[in-house]
Amino acid sequence: MKYTLHFCLLLLLGAASVQAQITYTNINFQQAGDVVVLNNYTDSTLMITPASSTATNWDFSTWVSNGQTRDTILAASSGSQFSQFSSAEILQPLLPGIGGISYVDVTATAMTRIGGGLELLGFTFIDAYQNPHTIQTAPFTYPSLVQDGYELNIGDHIDSIPFLRAALDSLAGNAAATADSIRLTLDGVEVREVDAFGTCMLSDSTYDVLRQKVMNIVTVKIEAKVKPVSFLPAFWLDVSSYLNGALPVALPNNDTLIYYDFLAEDMRQPVARMQMDPTNQFVSNAQYREVDTSTVAIRYIADELAVQVFPNPASHYIAIQTEELPQGGYNLQVVDMTGRIVQVVQNIQTESYQMTTKVLTNGHYILLLRNQQGNLIKRQQIDILK
Repeated sequence: MKYTLHFCLLLLLGAASVQAQITYTNINFQQAGDVVVLNNYTDSTLMITPASSTATNWDFSTWVSNGQTRDTILAASSGSQFSQFSSAEILQPLLPGIGGISYVDVTATAMTRIGGGLELLGFTFIDAYQNPHTIQTAPFTYPSLVQDGYELNIGDHIDSIPFLRAALDSLAGNAAATADSIRLTLDGVEVREVDAFGTCMLSDSTYDVLRQKVMNIVTVKIEAKVKPVSFLPAFWLDVSSYLNGALPVALPNNDTLIYYDFLAEDMRQPVARMQMDPTNQFVSNAQYREVDTSTVAIRYIADELAVQVFPNPASHYIAIQTEELPQGGYNLQVVDMTGRIVQVVQNIQTESYQMTTKVLTNGHYILLLRNQQGNLIKRQQIDILK
């Protein structure tokens, strides 16, 4: 009997463990025409929670946007070099902060950069990856771990770029005097680790997420093919330090990019991203997806509260009258129609509360009331007309 009880307990624990896991499938890869809208958020106190094998709750519902980026995913066929990469479906930037373009092949299980290029000294260099860069695979779950090495060499004959030979001769001297070709070399290693899972709360709703830590170690350099001694074979000489001052952007020699993506099923972009500083000690910036205020969290209201909100439209104040105060009180958020949280009131402990509209401009807003556990208990649209 004792062993039977132990066996049953193990089965229950195993079932609970399976139910706690989240799987991210292949339906979430980006497609041409997708509009990616991200709100930027800056807070010097942001910290990354430790990796965990048990469910974690991340509350980002109070993040306030200080800017927004909106990009449309372009079809690979719109690229000038599509004929070289006809199996690619979409275009993406090559390197953050530097630019460039990459041709991405999208299949049912992976997104892979198969070609890329960069404009340098007014000329566009583009070529196929010697070792393609797989930027995402699916499906995956906790604790998935993938490491991918990639290499891209793009270049041309040195005399195809006017004045480049003269510039190299003056900057690098005899070391580059025999150069006949020049190339930009990009070597990288990317490690993608699902280090935690749980729920991520934004102002519109709560999402089941996998947290994926991405570490991208990349070396970028400019090399010239030289043959200073006639009886020795030619070799590639790193001339980055000589040319960096003449380039429109400074090329990183060795750069490590680390960020954390919070990935939810049915979302083709992370619901949130936190990027680390070069020391991997602080969050340098954060982003989160645009909130759809037209359908904000209706399906996530667990225990709707009987509330009267008046006047509507409001000019100087908004009165909130609850028939029954939730245990521990509630928190209030005001969200504008772009999804930005514009006003927050914490820990309301009275059934009758009045909020000033001083910081609100004329327009449509959504009022979100949450209990102390973070559950949405009321959603109310209201207009401000002063």
